[in-house]
Parts: sequence; structure tokens; C-alpha cells
Amino acid sequence: MQCGGRIRWCEPTASDAEAADVAKQVDDLRGEASYEAGWDNHSTAERLRLRARVLAGRLVDPFWQVHARRAIQASAAGA
Repeated sequence: MQCGGRIRWCEPTASDAEAADVAKQVDDLRGEASYEAGWDNHSTAERLRLRARVLAGRLVDPFWQVHARRAIQASAAGA
């Protein structure tokens, strides 16, 4: 997520179980957003979609998880 010209990193999931939990939360948020949009609550729907996108950022392919963690650590060390 980019904020004021800076990127805010989120920690990738650490296990298959955690990834499954995050994926379910993302799916639930998208379902809530769809429901809200159906009731013309578009600003609420958009906030829910944003939360889903941010949370989905934690879903990193297992092959890349170690690399993602190292990149986050390197970014934090350089800040």
C-alpha cells in the first residue's frame, strides 16, 4: 500500500493455515462489500474492498515468502 509517496509493507502469512484464514477473511470482506453495494452503500463497500485488498497483500506464494520477509527487513533496516 502506498501512502504519501511511501510504501507500507505488511507481513506475509507464515503458514498454510494462516494463509487459509486470511483468504477466508478476504472472501468474507468481499462478500460484505457486495452486499453493501447492493444496498447502495457505496462508500462502505469501497472501504470493505480496500480492507480486503490490503489483507490480500499478505497472501504471498510460499516460494516467495522468505524473499518477501527479507525485503521487508531490508526496507526497515534502511529506513
